[in-house]
Amino acid sequence: MFKCLRSGACCAKYEVRGVVGYPEGIKPEGKPCIHLIPPTYDEKKKGWHKAFCKIHDTDEYPEECKQFVIPGENFNCGLGLSEWKEKYHVIDTNLLLD
Repeated sequence: MFKCLRSGACCAKYEVRGVVGYPEGIKPEGKPCIHLIPPTYDEKKKGWHKAFCKIHDTDEYPEECKQFVIPGENFNCGLGLSEWKEKYHVIDTNLLLD
């Protein structure tokens, strides 16, 4: 079973069609989606709240996003693993809250 690590990397890296709020419904490549809430560090809990999409569980969630899968180690998203390690310096996925 594939596990999304909710780094938000795919929400910034790729062009996506069918996204509400963009001209012609196309989110441009290389720019974070306007619906993305990026990861935040919780100082009290000493861990990361994962990224999330404001329209994820709505009818407006794009089909392309529903089908997006990048396999990695232990069925975790490879893109998410690299994003957490490189950008946020999180090696231990147990530090990911929620």
